[in-house]
Amino acid sequence: MLKSAENYVTNIFNQGIIVKRIDHGSECTEISVRYPNMSRGRLCFILLLLTLVGVVMSNLYIYTSKDIIILISSLAAFYLSVFIYYHVFQVYKESLMVIASTGLQYTTTYRTGRQQCVFIPLQTIQDVVINEGITMHSVIYYLMALIKDPEYANKPKSIFPIFMKTSPRISSLKEIYRGVQEMMWDSYKYPKDKLL
Repeated sequence: MLKSAENYVTNIFNQGIIVKRIDHGSECTEISVRYPNMSRGRLCFILLLLTLVGVVMSNLYIYTSKDIIILISSLAAFYLSVFIYYHVFQVYKESLMVIASTGLQYTTTYRTGRQQCVFIPLQTIQDVVINEGITMHSVIYYLMALIKDPEYANKPKSIFPIFMKTSPRISSLKEIYRGVQEMMWDSYKYPKDKLL
């Protein structure tokens, strides 16, 4: 019984993101937030823009110096650094798998396909909440798991932020929050047809 729902929304930086919920039965739900795939037209535009930057840099450099080897190596270093940043360090998708009797599994997927997974057992989770971070010009909301301190029952030991790289808006975070609460603790409060 695999049911899924997908919404195209914008994040706090007005970038398009896709929020998808997949129910893997009554005990497991996966919620993922990802950026849409880059179109070929946009990729060609970015490459053209980088090429124009390279041509301008080369023209400026040729007028100031006659050493072409340094010019070619600096352009190659520039292109390589842009490629490494985009493909290695940029997050493509974040997903949260909520397993009712076990815990949370948070997975970050990068553009290259590399994944980082973190599992948080249910016994160590005090709660999952929406918190606010205040910057100079705005208030940013984010989802976080409060991790219990074994010595003090009512005091959280640490926090674990969720969906920090994709940064969904508060409306999407509320739906995700309800889905997590429904699956983990309050299955009687939130009907499944109201989520996503």
